[in-house]
Amino acid sequence: MVFRLAPTWMTSLASACALFSPPCTVDLRDGGARIVGFLAGEGPDGVSVRAQDDPTTPALSFRWDQVERLETTAPSNERATRIELGRSLWRGRSRLSRGDLDGARAEFALALAAVSVDAQLLRALAMEGLARTSAAAADDLPRSLVAALVTAGSRATQPLPREWIGGGDPVEAQTGLVLTVLPAFLDGSRAAQAQGVLVRAAAEAVARGDRVEARLLEAAARIASADSGVGVSSGAAKGAESPEEGTPSTTIDARAQGRRALRILEAWADAVSTEPSARKRGRSVLQSVLRSLEGAPRAVAIYAIGRSQCVETDPDVVRIGVARMLTVAAAYDAEWPQLAAAARAQAAVALSRIGDDESAAVLRAINDPTIASPDGQGATP
Repeated sequence: MVFRLAPTWMTSLASACALFSPPCTVDLRDGGARIVGFLAGEGPDGVSVRAQDDPTTPALSFRWDQVERLETTAPSNERATRIELGRSLWRGRSRLSRGDLDGARAEFALALAAVSVDAQLLRALAMEGLARTSAAAADDLPRSLVAALVTAGSRATQPLPREWIGGGDPVEAQTGLVLTVLPAFLDGSRAAQAQGVLVRAAAEAVARGDRVEARLLEAAARIASADSGVGVSSGAAKGAESPEEGTPSTTIDARAQGRRALRILEAWADAVSTEPSARKRGRSVLQSVLRSLEGAPRAVAIYAIGRSQCVETDPDVVRIGVARMLTVAAAYDAEWPQLAAAARAQAAVALSRIGDDESAAVLRAINDPTIASPDGQGATP
């Protein structure tokens, strides 16, 4: 694959030489093409090459996961490390295309561990790979959730290649979220574990200046705290810019998706807070979002509204919330098993809280067939 250098990448690539560009040969992966030209730039995310040693000649750019070999007289202490990082990303997407989720996830994890702080593009691609392979790591939800939220934030604030892996964009267009990985938890201990990971990831995003990403992670951390049984008050990050601000390189559609993702997650976090007024406000926003959604993506808003109603003290309101949650569980068990299982688990918690232990036991047995149902028989998942 060959693509033209994005403006933000052009500014980040260091010039190989102030007066001339050294000759180079680039061997590409996948198609096996060989590019012979002059090295116009080399940086943490990739290289740019010109056909002629002339600054007015348009440069073509290649990410490190596209570069198998680079031969040039220009010195570089980082080149070997960058090519190895690119190899991990390439192996990850190659294995993912073959359906090897476990192997792909291992390669994306290696890439993420090796990526430098200034390689924003490659970091985003490694995170997307982890988000796409979440089905292979049910016990690693915290890392998958961070990866999914980072992917959603990156889509809203960076020009990223949409088909670098294939199989479509993992970010759902209407919600701006990766719907296969959401902050919905089976029990308090898993929610508490995720909450700690999300808080740390949000702090790192703030330190990097990735404020949209930080807001998404902070909202998810508040949701996880509520699911862990530790109540949190309302209040998203203050002074954080929206995706439409300060990001001229992103498209209008990408910025709109980012705004929707923030709106949904922050409303969801408010809807499960300890403050009744915040819960009411959060549900109102979610109801508005629900009216704007079509098809399967409506499930995320339905779940969040139901989860909020399950927090209330009125048993009738709680039962309405349980009904919403079970609607999600019944309709989307095959498509989004994580969300469906969390819906059953949280509905069971809510039913136990209002004294309906028998119904709660049935739901727990569906999630875990080793648990006996009230009639003494194992439940059928």
